[in-house]
Amino acid sequence: MSRATFLRDDGEPLGEVRLEHAPTGSAFAYVVRVRDHQCDVDIDVTGNHGGQIRVGGRVVPFRTARRKDGVDVWLDGHVYSLKAAERVARRAGATGAAGVAGDLVAPMPGTILKVNVASGDSFDAHDPLIVMESMKMEMSVSSPVPGCVGEVLCAPGDLVELGAMLVKLEEV
Repeated sequence: MSRATFLRDDGEPLGEVRLEHAPTGSAFAYVVRVRDHQCDVDIDVTGNHGGQIRVGGRVVPFRTARRKDGVDVWLDGHVYSLKAAERVARRAGATGAAGVAGDLVAPMPGTILKVNVASGDSFDAHDPLIVMESMKMEMSVSSPVPGCVGEVLCAPGDLVELGAMLVKLEEV
């Protein structure tokens, strides 16, 4: 499951969005949950930064633009800013500001494009350790705190599922 936080223009959070693959349907069928609301959607990516979303019988075009700390989504005449929810980073193995121990996992299913670290490498908080592609969008996978790489468990070209272990992390 992927999670992101909707942000207002001034950076204040409006709520969390959860996106998970639908149990049945195509590879691009998802269940979207916002607060207490839920809907089934099919996403049809038609270019590098857009496509259309089918919700029930309605087709809505969308476009995306990456920012350093998230992504802006133009949807049905409105622009929504999304920022990765803090829970994603904690699920990836963070234990606190003093260091990190555990595993860095794939936040979405996708293809590994680039591995920026090797066993024994140290890294700073938010350094892009892995670059992956999902639904034709690139994303960096990082740790919210500094640490050291114990073992790299993926390579460029690997197809990974949601939650797949990418890197074993050690305390600094």
